[in-house]
Amino acid sequence: MRNHARALIPAAVVLLAALITGCGEGPTPEQAQIPTAPPKPHRNTTGKDTRPGASPSPNVSDGVRDAVNALRTATGTVPDSRAFDLEHETRGGDRLWEVKVVAHDRETKLDVSEDGSRVLARSDHGRPDDDIRKLDAAKIDAARAAEIAGQRENGRLTELEIDTLHDGTVVWEIHFARPDGARTELKIDARTGEIARER
Repeated sequence: MRNHARALIPAAVVLLAALITGCGEGPTPEQAQIPTAPPKPHRNTTGKDTRPGASPSPNVSDGVRDAVNALRTATGTVPDSRAFDLEHETRGGDRLWEVKVVAHDRETKLDVSEDGSRVLARSDHGRPDDDIRKLDAAKIDAARAAEIAGQRENGRLTELEIDTLHDGTVVWEIHFARPDGARTELKIDARTGEIARER
């Protein structure tokens, strides 16, 4: 009987070793939950500002989008400034935007590239003209007014300025050129953003 027990011991040892080896091949909790690397953030290679709130409304034409970008580029260049006049012009064969802004009672005129991304020239003009006094009544800025008008009119934006109607309502007067050559004009209430007049 004692010899039989001794014969069983090596077999038990072999079986135990096999069980230990088999258990070791399974994944440990640490191995089963190996974290994956987070996805790399998308790199903006366009050179344009893509932060929330910085891009114009997607529901406007490229021409209106360029005008809005030009207005924001101009006001971003002159600290604490507000734009009150915009014109699409040709100089030396190049198309550009002329933007007038005011800050601390001083007017600055900026030439901005047609896509609205770069300031090409800048000149200070001392005290601004009378138009900037109308800005005090405006709750809607020039860029937002251009977006509102662009959502209603699909022509090319050519000019924007602040103005006053006969009843004293301060408006943004915005001009468009349609593909068929027709000219249109929208007046946006500078306080409410509503269409005040269209022709």
